Amino acid sequence: MKKHFFLLSMGLIAVFVMVGIALAASGPAVDWQVTAGGGAPAAVGNVTLNDTLAQPIVGASSGGNVGLGAGYWVGLGYDETFCGLTTGKQNFNQTWPVQVDIVALGTIDCLRVTRKDADHPNATGDSNLSGVGCGHYWTITATDSLGAAATGFTLTLTLPHDGLSNPRACRYSGDAGYGWDCDDGTYTTFTAVNVTRTGITELSDWAVGGEVGPTAVTLSTFSAMSKAGWLVGLLVSALGVATAVLLLHRRQMKAS
Repeated sequence: MKKHFFLLSMGLIAVFVMVGIALAASGPAVDWQVTAGGGAPAAVGNVTLNDTLAQPIVGASSGGNVGLGAGYWVGLGYDETFCGLTTGKQNFNQTWPVQVDIVALGTIDCLRVTRKDADHPNATGDSNLSGVGCGHYWTITATDSLGAAATGFTLTLTLPHDGLSNPRACRYSGDAGYGWDCDDGTYTTFTAVNVTRTGITELSDWAVGGEVGPTAVTLSTFSAMSKAGWLVGLLVSALGVATAVLLLHRRQMKAS
């Protein structure tokens, strides 16, 4: 009995030793994964950090007809804030550059530019070749030192485009019609890669449009007259003239 127990113990020890040797030879298996940590957005001085607590790596990938976007922040594009600004040019995102030239500072302390790689909720047309806000757009805000909306400023804005023949930098105003203010070309110049608009005094969502109209139009007043309206008016006028003539004639007869 003791002999059998001894042999069993030795056998188990031998098995454990062999398993340990095998694991040591092959190494432990660790699944590949990247996890980011932190909070977003965070800004100090001229540096802004975008991050999300315990989020797997962010990115877009595709194959064939299948596209995958990973992470909470996919589709954001980028988000940058710069504070302590003065007049002059401020560049955002060197990969797909946006430039804001502060001509008149007003109460501006900070500028924030967020690019969204998606269609604007109020996009028009089928693509940027014949519409506004398709594929990507920018939300641009200016705040004062207390975080309130800045006032009294004048800016020149330069946005990139994808080789449009007649691009326009368009601001979403939310007015009646399509709601996009795209300028009539008076304040717009462009090159093969970007479009610049001057004289900007309001900020909101911005997009580059192709083959677009100058601005949103709001109907302020409207009146209508039936086809017979002019005839009625003419008859009333004639009746008034005849009445005046008769009264004058009667007065002259009394006087005589």
